[in-house]
Amino acid sequence: MIRSASIAFWTFVTPVMASRSVRIGVLLAVFFVLGVAGVRFSGLFPDRMVIASLEAARHFLVMIGLPVAAIILSDTALRDGIQHRTLLYSLLGPVPRPTLAIVRTGATAALVGAFVGSLLLISRGLLGSAGDGAVALAREILAVLVGGAAYTAMFGFIHLINRRGLIAGLVLLFLIDLPLGRVPFGIRNLSPSY
Repeated sequence: MIRSASIAFWTFVTPVMASRSVRIGVLLAVFFVLGVAGVRFSGLFPDRMVIASLEAARHFLVMIGLPVAAIILSDTALRDGIQHRTLLYSLLGPVPRPTLAIVRTGATAALVGAFVGSLLLISRGLLGSAGDGAVALAREILAVLVGGAAYTAMFGFIHLINRRGLIAGLVLLFLIDLPLGRVPFGIRNLSPSY
């Protein structure tokens, strides 16, 4: 079991790290951090306005950035291998299909959580002492990890059953998930965005 999980993990991680979507995500993250740090430490804007903007950026990362990153990266878990015909070795090799799906989805969820969580930590570090505190940071990191896993599994399934998974995922996110998360009674617990 451990050997097959290891094979599934490394046959997935190696091509993903070389993929264009990961490189673009890292590049956008670097530009985001440099831009925010430049605004924060330039002194051109009042501190109160910069802190309010950083708080809004943090909320944007958790509410919108996490699901969109999961939509983009969940395609790479299984569907991308099917399209590029590189999943054949893994399917015909010594790895059982459920192990392959679970390991690839888990690795994608970890990648999404690490990407959004690192941006969240950097934005929290740029806030300095103006942030909510360590308890709020721990709550946000936990939300990113659990939400990343939920969104990756949900959008990975959408990518498998639909050829236009990106469009279907964005429609699901903006027309169902985000409005459902804002409903003021118990049904909002069904939405990962809540």
